[in-house]
Amino acid sequence: MKRKVGSGMTFGTTVTVDGAVRGLEALSADLSSRGFMTAVMEGGGPPCVRVVSRVTTQLSENVYAAPAGDGALWFWWSWAERIAPIGHVGVTADKVARVLRLSPSTAASGG
Repeated sequence: MKRKVGSGMTFGTTVTVDGAVRGLEALSADLSSRGFMTAVMEGGGPPCVRVVSRVTTQLSENVYAAPAGDGALWFWWSWAERIAPIGHVGVTADKVARVLRLSPSTAASGG
């Protein structure tokens, strides 16, 4: 059974979609514990977690979970570049945090 999930992405099974959402929930929890605002979003497109910096809310990213060409689930940047396999939540959280991290002193000085 295939399930089309917005933006032309097709998941092989509902189990794959469920695995993607579980991975995104784990990533959301990890990033929340690091001080980011997060929300897992489903419907209207591929499932993703919206991550927003609490220091500078203009810094944000949608991280998607979707299968690669071989069917393995991966976390993806919004520009369709792989981040890490779905089982590597900590590695993904490290990379996302590094991209969205802005020190309070940098934010106060305007850049």
